Amino acid sequence: MLVLLSFSASCGEDTDDASETDRAKLEEATEIKEQMYREKLAQLKQQIELLHAGTLPEFCRKQKKLEQAAKERHKQIQCYHNYLLSKVARLSSRTFVKFQLVFSTCRVKHVERFVALTLINSQHIKSFPKHFWLHTTGTILGLPEPYFGKSCTSMEAFLR
Repeated sequence: MLVLLSFSASCGEDTDDASETDRAKLEEATEIKEQMYREKLAQLKQQIELLHAGTLPEFCRKQKKLEQAAKERHKQIQCYHNYLLSKVARLSSRTFVKFQLVFSTCRVKHVERFVALTLINSQHIKSFPKHFWLHTTGTILGLPEPYFGKSCTSMEAFLR
C-alpha cells in the first residue's frame, strides 16, 4: 500500500505541475491573443483615420474606378442623347417639308377657288339691273327668293 500511496502522491505532484504548466501556457496564449487583438485594433483605427482623410489606398482605387465608370456612362448617355436629338431633327424636318408642301398645295387650291367664286359673284352683281332699290326693311327688291334661300333675304346677309 505504501507503494500506492507514494505513487498517488507522485501523480498528484505531476498533475499540479502539469496544471501549472497548462495555466502558464494558457496565460501566454491569452496574452498573445490580446496582443494580436490590440495590434489588429490599432491597424483598423489607422485604416479608419486614413479612410476619413480620404487617403486609404484601397478606397482611392475603388473610388477612381467608380468615377471612371461614371464618366464612361455619362459619355454613353450623352452620345445617345445627341443621336436622339439628331433623329428627331431629321424626322421633324422631313415632316415640316411635307407639311409645307401640303399646305402650299391646299393654299393654292383655296386661293384659286376663292378667286373663281369672287369672279362668279362679281359677274352676278354686274348682271343685276341698275335700278334695284332697297326696300325700307332692308330686303333687296327684284331678286327671286331661291337665289338667297329662305332665310337669307336681307341686305346684310347678301353682303356677308
